[in-house]
Amino acid sequence: MNKKRNWRAIFTWTLFGFSMAYALPSAVDMPSWWPFQKKIRGGLDLAGGLELRYTVDWKQSISDVTSKTAESLQLRIVEELVKKDGKNIADVPRELLADYRKKVTITTEDIDRAKLTLVDDATWAVYDAMDSPMASIDERFETSESTSDRTISLLLPDDVAQTIRGQVVTETRDNLEKRVGGMGL
Repeated sequence: MNKKRNWRAIFTWTLFGFSMAYALPSAVDMPSWWPFQKKIRGGLDLAGGLELRYTVDWKQSISDVTSKTAESLQLRIVEELVKKDGKNIADVPRELLADYRKKVTITTEDIDRAKLTLVDDATWAVYDAMDSPMASIDERFETSESTSDRTISLLLPDDVAQTIRGQVVTETRDNLEKRVGGMGL
């Protein structure tokens, strides 16, 4: 057992001596005959830090709001179609619900514009009978209707889009500050 402990001690002291000889040129200037001349460079924490740049995809946020509003209006129209047929939306099978959804198609024209097209006059009549359908969904959108081609156009005004953009940027900055600040940086 004693021999085993001696080897451990010899190995540990040899490794310590080698490490000191290797690191010494980083602390002081060594003569040219010294076997290790290369200095150890500091990492990011010692040599200047790190710069992070983040971008916020505010266009995607506005597009998401537009898409969700169009889908909500589509669902509202589908619910009314199901009610008109004397059914409960919770009891309608998925396949039949998909058939109802096909009666109202959504086309996204831009990040702040969407168009819903109703497939036939009966579907348009159900929509037309609805009492202000956008009031319960999102009143920020401007709507225009065309009875000739049975379309409903949704437009998010520029001032509302700018407000959404500002909110998204602020929320992202606050989240980053909380995460980075939480680490003590």
